[in-house]
Amino acid sequence: MTYSKLKLVFLIFVGMVIVIMDVSCDRVVLDKGSTEERRNSSTTPFPVITLSKTATPKLATAILTSTSTSYPTVTTIPKIMYSITPLATLPSQQAHDILINMFQTNGGCKFPCWWGNIVPGYSSWRNTEAYLGTLSPRKGKGTSTRVNEIKYWYEFPLAGEVKPGVGLWAVFTIYKDTITEIKYLTDMPLNKILTDFGKPGEICMDAESAYTIADFAYYTLALYYPEQGVMFTIYGEAPRQKVVQICPGESEDGVSGVMLWNPTQTSSCSELMVRYIGDFQYPPVYNPLEGATGMDINTFYNTYKDTSNASTCFDWQDPDWP
Repeated sequence: MTYSKLKLVFLIFVGMVIVIMDVSCDRVVLDKGSTEERRNSSTTPFPVITLSKTATPKLATAILTSTSTSYPTVTTIPKIMYSITPLATLPSQQAHDILINMFQTNGGCKFPCWWGNIVPGYSSWRNTEAYLGTLSPRKGKGTSTRVNEIKYWYEFPLAGEVKPGVGLWAVFTIYKDTITEIKYLTDMPLNKILTDFGKPGEICMDAESAYTIADFAYYTLALYYPEQGVMFTIYGEAPRQKVVQICPGESEDGVSGVMLWNPTQTSSCSELMVRYIGDFQYPPVYNPLEGATGMDINTFYNTYKDTSNASTCFDWQDPDWP
């Protein structure tokens, strides 16, 4: 595993103190949202599903038989309206097939919807926890500096299968049983991100060359889509020198991080990146791309949405270089 891949995993999960290992709840979870909220919803709700402990998980079956292709372009965000009882753990091969399908297709929905019907700002954590528990994950419970907020991390049994040396992880931020943020890995290449999601509202970055302990410089680019509730983070390495060449189209073989949230909650690229990496006393400073490199968002977008420009690089000068 390369240094930047280790850094990716470290940045996603550092800042969360693991307190206990959890098990799935043994109680019935009621529908999220009031009758009035459902009546006023502008989206088509998921059908109400009630599953018994011994029943075949219908949600999982629906996902496995999905005809969606990779990176679907569904534009509506479903609001979860179902109740479930605790589910039995799925056979390992069935869980494996579901996980592969989810990683490749996202369950047929477009970010910030995740894995078919899990939507930040709408989805109940207890509902989600009961379903994810059928997939035999490793999991832990962390803390947050925000009142009534807690984090859970999940590692699914696909180590090295999504990409060599990369495991399948997800981190959930919960506020009073509602999922507010999801951090995850995606293999969407940069040109696909720009084609599917359009020009970012902001691009911010952090880089280090002068004081890195490694033999190479590293950088992080964040593509921030505030109106869609999505931010992609791209990590890369470069020769360690005063002027660092950044080649985001070639970073990490297409593996990047993604953060999902309710787009009605506004923030900024730099503020969200601080939330993404965790609660540090002295977090890194994320600067606008144009101020750091001279490249504006329009140029970045028009350059890297074209696959023929994947190897195009731009310069960043380390102000701390002696």
